Order: sequence, then structure tokens, then C-alpha cells
Amino acid sequence: MTTFVVARNCSLSFSQIRKTSIGGKVCERIVTIVEDNKRAGKRTTIAVSGSSQPKLMAPWFLEAPIDWDYVDFYFSDERVVPLDDPDSNFAAWNTQFFVKVIAVSFAHS
Repeated sequence: MTTFVVARNCSLSFSQIRKTSIGGKVCERIVTIVEDNKRAGKRTTIAVSGSSQPKLMAPWFLEAPIDWDYVDFYFSDERVVPLDDPDSNFAAWNTQFFVKVIAVSFAHS
């Protein structure tokens, strides 16, 4: 494994750098989509999954200039476990993003 030192006391493998930059590119595109939809009077729907996605995207989402009042999140592959279970995709997204940024509603209107 090749490791690159990108900052003092911080080293990332090539794979980690690539994933991080992909997260940033995805987030940039989402910012544009949300803003375009907002100007058109529309909401944006984002389907999220679990695995490494919350860790990859949440840091970018937390810093993004997105008006989350215009975004609806759906889970594309939630497991059949309680929402607070460690294997729950919702739990991963909730602890890393939702509770820090937006109010979570279980009912979509």
C-alpha cells in the first residue's frame, strides 16, 4: 500500500485520497442540482445507502452550502433492523450527518 503524507500527522493511502476526492466531486454536483431545483421551485431527492457511504459523504455534506429544507433523503438498501442498531444504515447517517444538520422526519408528505 502506498501512503502519501498530505498534512502534518495525517497520512492517507492512495485509495483514501481517491475516495475523498470522489466524495467532493459528488457533493459539488449535488450542490448544483439542489440549487437548480430550488430555483425551479422543486425539491431534490437523494437516495443513500450504508457501508462506507456515510463516512465518505457526510463530511462533504456538513460543509456544503446546501439548503437542506429542499432535500428529501431515502434509504436505498436499509437493513431490517431497529433504527438504532449498529448495522442500520439510518443509524450511520443519523450519527454522522442528520442530527448535525437537519430535523429527521419518518413520515414523508
